[in-house]
Amino acid sequence: MIKFLFFTIICLSHPAAFSSDLSVLIGRWTYRSLINDPNPNTDFNILRFGVGIMTIESIENGDLKGSLDFGPTFQMALTGKINDGQIVHLMIHGIGISRSNRDWAYDYESHLSLKWPNGVNQRPTLLGSVIRSAPHSGGTAQAGFVASWVAVKQ
Repeated sequence: MIKFLFFTIICLSHPAAFSSDLSVLIGRWTYRSLINDPNPNTDFNILRFGVGIMTIESIENGDLKGSLDFGPTFQMALTGKINDGQIVHLMIHGIGISRSNRDWAYDYESHLSLKWPNGVNQRPTLLGSVIRSAPHSGGTAQAGFVASWVAVKQ
């Protein structure tokens, strides 16, 4: 006998884009990245991969420029592309520009969260994944490592 399980999803409201105006992306964002550990019992503090301030300084013709600041000795320069479709999609490349992280190279993929019409105090949020594009720290940080990230507009 075959049993079927049916799921019913009721949508009381449909999310929409924050804005078709990409200027919502310009400014400072609180950046957090997390190790992708599927174990629900892992202490949340152990999942921390990175915390910093992402600044998107300019957007021109789909090109993005900015920075990611993990503290005084860990700065990154960001460049990227924005696809402004139904969902705003960003592809960002970051390279270390401080003496202590010049060998860093990371790629960030994300999209701008949708705005709930009945959301309370919702802030623009970028959601995505990050991959370490090159090894660094004497090879202890291997290329190919992937984490999830979120950035909340300040």
